[in-house]
Order: sequence, then structure tokens, then C-alpha cells
Amino acid sequence: MATIGTLQRITADKLSTMLLAEQAAANPSVAVVDVRDDDYIGGHIKGCINMPSRSLEAMMPTLIRRLEGKKTVIFHCALSQQRGPSAALRYLRERDQVLASKQPSGSSEEQASTQPQDVYVLDRGFVGWQEVYVMARTSWAWNTPFNIASIVVCSIVGIAFIVGLIINASARIGVLLGQNRTRRQHVSGASILLVGYLVLIGPILAYYV
Repeated sequence: MATIGTLQRITADKLSTMLLAEQAAANPSVAVVDVRDDDYIGGHIKGCINMPSRSLEAMMPTLIRRLEGKKTVIFHCALSQQRGPSAALRYLRERDQVLASKQPSGSSEEQASTQPQDVYVLDRGFVGWQEVYVMARTSWAWNTPFNIASIVVCSIVGIAFIVGLIINASARIGVLLGQNRTRRQHVSGASILLVGYLVLIGPILAYYV
């Protein structure tokens, strides 16, 4: 009987290779089950099944049916230390019980549901995946239009944009007060504004292109 200590682990690199190899398949043989709860909202592995740990007990029969025919199933949570391994272990045990209770009928559906499955836990969980594949659009998805990298870039550019506005505003005030505005001030302020506009729009264009 499987235990937490005997659960197989899979690295982010190996999982990525498996997912990319099947991304064009009509019926992929690999399934990723994300058992995070509210922390799932921030982002997830593209194509994964979200099965929150708080509802896992009630939804386990549904999950077992949904994963029928899959050759490989990978569970994970944020760090794959508690929720992910516990979910994988529960799945293995309950699936074994379901298979043991079935009477063999010889049908193709029966054979598909009883075929062996490789069940893994994603090593280091979604946090480890995120560190490696934060910008890989082929294997990464967010529930919101911007990912963390875009938010950081927009924040930095927003500050630069505000600084540019301040420089231009102060120069205009100086002109009104009779002070001379140097060419360097003109170029500096205009450059910051231009860069601010371009980089601020960049992440938006990158997302929709």
C-alpha cells in the first residue's frame, strides 16, 4: 500500500517536457491536478484540473471518473509538501478501491478505466514550477491578463512616467517664471515619457499578440 514516503516525485523540467509533447493531442494521456484552494487564483499550469483540497473528499469519485484513461497523473499544491501529497495518496487508495469493486465486463470502457496509471507529485509544487517557467506561455497560464512580471514592469514604468511628468511640469513652471529650460531638460523629460509609454503598452501588446 502506498504511503506519503513512497509517492513518486516528478521535476518541473520533466513535467514540462511531457506537457509540451502532448499539447497538440486531442486526448492527452497526462493530467495535472492542482489541489490549491484560493491560492489557485494567482496562476496555474496550463490545462490543469483545479480540485481544491477543501472539497477533495466530496469530489474524489468525480475526479476518478474524469481521470479514467489517463496514463500519467500529477498532483501538486503550492509546495507539494502537504495538500499535494495527501491528495495523491487519497486518489491512489480510493481508485484502488473503485477498481477492486468493479466486476470485469471486457468492454473497452472497462479496460480504459482499469489500465495502470503512473501517479506523481510535482516536486516543489507550483512555487518551483513558477520559478522556472514564469514566462513560458506554452506551459503557463494566469487567470488575469497580467502575470507578476508584467505587473512589476508596469510598476517600474509607472514610476518613470510620473517622474517624467514632474520634470516636464517643473520645466513649464520655470518657463512661466521666466527661467530658461535647457535642451537637456527637454530631452530628458521627453525621453522618460516616451520610454514610459512604450514599455507600459508593451506587456499589453505581448499578451494579446
